Amino acid sequence: QIMDSLDLSELKVYLKICLFCRHSKDAELQELAACANVNTEEMLCVMSSLEKKGLIKVSKSGIKLIGSNNTPKRSLSPDDFSDDETNDVKIIAAAAEKAFGKLLSHADLNAIMGIYKFIGLPKEVFVLAIDYSCSLGKKNFNYIEKILISWKDAGVYNAASAHEYLRIS
Repeated sequence: QIMDSLDLSELKVYLKICLFCRHSKDAELQELAACANVNTEEMLCVMSSLEKKGLIKVSKSGIKLIGSNNTPKRSLSPDDFSDDETNDVKIIAAAAEKAFGKLLSHADLNAIMGIYKFIGLPKEVFVLAIDYSCSLGKKNFNYIEKILISWKDAGVYNAASAHEYLRIS
């Protein structure tokens, strides 16, 4: 596996690039280097190495993550979901719109799809996390994702266990 061949500095830089790309952030070389705790000269060397290993593509327009088959990674689309999953995402989106008191943006819908696929908890748990997050005054999907991850790590896998977890915490 190509990831096993990375040394510590390559791994740090690659993870920082992944983080920036995941959040669709543009970053200057100096900012990426500072986040990875390396100087800009080392950053350039490591980026060159990552590019040679087929993990990133550096161009004038920026850095792109490359999949293991050397094709750019794509975001999720409705085609990646079964009919049941599509219905679940629609229910989650409607609950979020109601809780947030606004129409969701395209980025919000993408966040819902990604969180739903990545974490794999049922829609009822996702909706509870939205309600819980909003009760704390946090109306953003980054916070909701953190809640869902912590719940899953705590053994929450359905609405009943989510209610129990909230009751005892």
